[in-house]
Amino acid sequence: MQEAGNEFEHYIRDETRFNTDADYKAGWLAGEGEGKKLQAQATSVGGSVGNAMSSQSSKPTDPETVAKEVLEHTDTSQLKNLK
Repeated sequence: MQEAGNEFEHYIRDETRFNTDADYKAGWLAGEGEGKKLQAQATSVGGSVGNAMSSQSSKPTDPETVAKEVLEHTDTSQLKNLK
């Protein structure tokens, strides 16, 4: 998720295990893909909300900031259950 722009998540990959354990690698890649997908969705929603807010207000709204705010209020607790 951090690679996709999420500054709120920090994970450290065990490179030795990633290169030697096929299940670990598959899990890592699946989780990373899901994180990127969620980040893209949050950015899209944030951009839409930001654009809608901008059209209703003379105050400029940064879509990236709105996306981060949306992500802060998104329940990601179920991500722990991904296999």
